[in-house]
Amino acid sequence: YSVYSKWAYVEYTGANRLEMGGNKYFHAIELTTNYGDESWATYNLNGKYSKIEFVAGSLGGDKELIISCDDEIKNVIEIKDKSIPKKYSIDIKGVYKFEMRYVREWWTGSMGFGDVKLYY
Repeated sequence: YSVYSKWAYVEYTGANRLEMGGNKYFHAIELTTNYGDESWATYNLNGKYSKIEFVAGSLGGDKELIISCDDEIKNVIEIKDKSIPKKYSIDIKGVYKFEMRYVREWWTGSMGFGDVKLYY
């Protein structure tokens, strides 16, 4: 896979970490942007994977995460402020373009993703 389009995207690797719900994620992604703007990450999966799993959580405020596969909305995930990060599993069999997107409201923080795993 490869990231080919992103906006307000931070990747955590090595000693850098993302903290969500009292847990530390050393291989993680954060989507953060200015108030009222969209934040996204678009990946080229080349149709190679069957499933993606990740833990997602809000880093402040309620969130609506939009997951699109090949330009069609696949899932809309509601994440409440101060909720414990939750594990999600999404079928992506045969998907080439995978995108995660959200619009940051004026009073909210960013959105975090940890323990991301792709399955063949």
